[in-house]
Amino acid sequence: MKFPLISGLLYLAISTAPVQAQEAPAEQDLFLTKKDILQHCLQPKYPPAAMRNRFHGTAHVAMTINEKGEVEAVDFRRSSGWWLLDQATAKALIGCKLLDQPPAKKIIAATRYSWNLEEKLRYDNDPVIRPETCPESDKVRLAGETEGGLGIVVGTLVSREGQVKQASLEWASGDADTDIAAVNFVKACQFNPAMIQEKAYNAPASVRLLEKKAAPAKAQ
Repeated sequence: MKFPLISGLLYLAISTAPVQAQEAPAEQDLFLTKKDILQHCLQPKYPPAAMRNRFHGTAHVAMTINEKGEVEAVDFRRSSGWWLLDQATAKALIGCKLLDQPPAKKIIAATRYSWNLEEKLRYDNDPVIRPETCPESDKVRLAGETEGGLGIVVGTLVSREGQVKQASLEWASGDADTDIAAVNFVKACQFNPAMIQEKAYNAPASVRLLEKKAAPAKAQ
């Protein structure tokens, strides 16, 4: 998803405005570390709503850098799991002059930006989905950790019993039926709940899904 300069986003509870995932960005010309980012850009501020809800995760992004060495667009290769954190990442990167030596042409640079909670806000264990409890769907499936693509991202609030209390789209497919199927799929799954010192807590978790491709029609 290519980001222009972003304005503020009203955020309530864990509900977000879904953003449509698009095609994968071009191959990268170089990789920049989080240290490189912080040396050249203003450090993104942890969104207060994200901190209150204890959202965290790592965004994988590809940046289009122009001939002046400035970031002019951002494509997400993997969401942090939360639109609010992805938005803050993009807002910090766009317009930032990342390269001291301007390139002779536009290039693609990749980076990973991690949002880490303060220790006092962390769980000993975050909620973990139990794939064997999820229903069969003809539209979506759980994405493997090593599988590429942004996919469809569903944010949830998992109860201390491991059930989904709330679910919302963080990144959408662009097809309404598929997006509804994705949310309903995750709602039906069970999780191992978040734990602190062996006590269970309500906690957020995000789930990445991939669309199931229709089987090609057989030749008559």
